[in-house]
Amino acid sequence: MKGYDEQLFHLMMKSDFSVPVFQRNYDWTQKQCKRLFDDLEKMLTNDTKNHFFGSIVSLEGERDERILIDGQQRITTVYLLFLAIANALEQTGDEKDARMAASIRSNYIIDNPDDGGDGKPKLRLKLVKDDNDMLTAVTYGMKTMHGSSVSDNYAYLAKRLAESFFGPRDIYEACKRLVIINIKLETSDNPQLVFESLNSTGLDLSEGDKIRNFVLMDIPAHEQEVYYTQYWNRIEKNTGYDVSSFIRHYLTVVDRKTPNKSAVYEAFRDFSDGQDIRMLMSELRDYSERYREFTRFESGVGAVDDAMRRLNLLGFDITSPYLLALYTARSKGEVTWDEVARSIKLIESYMFRRWVCNVPTNGLNKVFMTLHDDVLRERGKAEESTYDQMLAHVLLGKSDTGITRFVRDEEFRSGVETRDFFTGVKKEYKLFVFQYLENGDGPEQLDVRGAFEANPPKLTIEHIMPQTLTPIWRRDLGDLADAIHAKWLNRIANLTLTGFNPKYSNRPFAEKRDMEDGFKDSHVHMNVWVAQQDTWGEEQLEERCALMQDLFCELWPMPEDLVIMKVDESNRFTLDEIQDLSGRKINAWTFFGDRHVEGVWKNMYTDMLSILSDLDAARFRKGAMVVASHAKTYFSEKEEGSLYFKVLDNLYARHSLSVWSMASNLGEIFDAMDIEHDELVVELVNESDERK
Repeated sequence: MKGYDEQLFHLMMKSDFSVPVFQRNYDWTQKQCKRLFDDLEKMLTNDTKNHFFGSIVSLEGERDERILIDGQQRITTVYLLFLAIANALEQTGDEKDARMAASIRSNYIIDNPDDGGDGKPKLRLKLVKDDNDMLTAVTYGMKTMHGSSVSDNYAYLAKRLAESFFGPRDIYEACKRLVIINIKLETSDNPQLVFESLNSTGLDLSEGDKIRNFVLMDIPAHEQEVYYTQYWNRIEKNTGYDVSSFIRHYLTVVDRKTPNKSAVYEAFRDFSDGQDIRMLMSELRDYSERYREFTRFESGVGAVDDAMRRLNLLGFDITSPYLLALYTARSKGEVTWDEVARSIKLIESYMFRRWVCNVPTNGLNKVFMTLHDDVLRERGKAEESTYDQMLAHVLLGKSDTGITRFVRDEEFRSGVETRDFFTGVKKEYKLFVFQYLENGDGPEQLDVRGAFEANPPKLTIEHIMPQTLTPIWRRDLGDLADAIHAKWLNRIANLTLTGFNPKYSNRPFAEKRDMEDGFKDSHVHMNVWVAQQDTWGEEQLEERCALMQDLFCELWPMPEDLVIMKVDESNRFTLDEIQDLSGRKINAWTFFGDRHVEGVWKNMYTDMLSILSDLDAARFRKGAMVVASHAKTYFSEKEEGSLYFKVLDNLYARHSLSVWSMASNLGEIFDAMDIEHDELVVELVNESDERK
């Protein structure tokens, strides 16, 4: 490796540059372009002779071409600025300016026709595929679309040039004062290690950038362009160039581990160790096709794409590994599109009900990591059932009180009644809730989102009982006005949509109802029932709350468990029988007829203790004390540490026990509570499956 300082314009004049396909895309933003242009103007103002502009790392290519390992962002930006300067000079109509523009073009922008070639000029800078197409379009003045860093940054630099106190000749002279460290790699240098360690552009490498470098640099140079075009570029386009997030979800699906967002590259490198990189890229491309189908709603099936648009409004990225596995199964013919659509709606109900009831998201990473496999595994043990029916069965099989539970109707209705749907709620969630409360699932949909986001907004959220009570409102609400106001103000029963919020203000209810553009004139469906009320107080709020509870349960329904499991009696054991089953794996357990899918003995035990303590706390405590009388470490009346969890006030249970101890403890508690031992039945994994 050799390095020396050099003026950037000298380096750009004597070399053509090519960005290898394993490099990141050009992604400098207006922020970095602004800093460069500001620095150039400051140099001219202060008459600064030189300005350090970082290092350029390159490797010798063919025919005097330099392959850029680091420095693409700065070289490309200066190229765009030189292009803007040349164009500005040509527009002055001055002959000297025209000659200078021609000199800039030939020295930095476009090569002379190849000797013995096809006679077509080529750019002095070759970027990676999509960026290069845009650079060509900008260079030759072709029509470009907004959204490309190349075209957007050129437009910004041209605008700054036109508005600057200094002329294009001055800015060009300032560019000639940019000094870089020119680092040329030798054939013995490892460009991959250099690439990973450098960070001189001011923008950190994304995890996707590192992976791109890793998979492409390992391929012989003459094949890199082919593999980039056939695989990596398609992966980038399919993922909207957010390759880091996609590969994180991919690893979750195939490796059963969810890497930290900052460690995706390391996780991928470890995962790919020993694999054929070409085969792996092919698989990544195929998975990215499925990723595109659900992230961009491009399945081509209306019901599926509509369901995904709804789920996407909630922004639950945590579901992506499951969706990636589901769409991949569909591509293999294992699941139908109808089953996919119904499954997405089921996931929406599962997630939305939990959000309404403020259930923590702890544990959901693990749920969605294995959910598809859980469904397939259980499906093989059931009578005939559809995929979505088995999905419902698996989700409903989670403990009713656990953190991964499917919120039942009673809890959901309570959440609908008491939740604050206004204060601190993300805008996207408000839009989601009111979009579907107003429209339901009908074919005619009022564009609530569009109306909210219009300028000025055509719809806003209206508090029927206003946020500030007037004397008339206090009179109408009665002696408990403050209590009613505090309880109901931001609950769904008191909220609706209107396009005339400022007109309504704090007016009395009767005026809001009967005025021009009032509730009676409203075209918003949510206001029909409100407009029929004579007054607005606690009675109306309670009645509308009940209506809203019904509507929420209709729009985000609780599924039925329609699955009939095949009974393998050889793997079913009652409480008394499981004491001798140490070393066997649990598959599910049933208590009082409720079946719970579970693969961990400890979880079955802790869930059973919670259920039993809820049934009869006093008798449960009595049974626990019987256990503690001869096994003091199994229950404690004070908190003992991480090996214990709280069951009741002043009662903690040890959860790290042998299967024999769990069964023995439950047996004594069952006896204290007069529960027959055969009410608990445990299903084990087939011994043949355990050995796989």
